[in-house]
Amino acid sequence: MNMHGSDFEYGKNMLLKLIVASILAAVASLFFTGAVQVVLVGATCIFFAGAVWSIVKYCRCPHCDKVIFAGVLSIRQCPRCRHDLYTGKKAKKSRK
Repeated sequence: MNMHGSDFEYGKNMLLKLIVASILAAVASLFFTGAVQVVLVGATCIFFAGAVWSIVKYCRCPHCDKVIFAGVLSIRQCPRCRHDLYTGKKAKKSRK
C-alpha cells in the first residue's frame, strides 16, 4: 500500500489523468501542422503508453493479484474472485 491509499485507487486516478492528457494532446495535434503536430502526436503516444503501464502496474485485484483491464474505471468488484476492490469484502452469491 502506498501513501495515496490502495494501489488500485491510485492506479485508477493516474489512468484517468493519463487518458485525459492523451485525448487533449490528440485533439490539440489536429489544430497544428509541422513540428508542433509531430510533438503532440508523440506526446499522445507517450501518454497512452503510460496509461497501459499504469493498468499493468497498479490496476490489480488485491486478493487474486490479476490485472483488471476491462472496465477498470467503473468496476467495483473483481470479476474473477468477486472481492470488493475498495473494502476487500467477498461479494454475496446472487440467487438465480
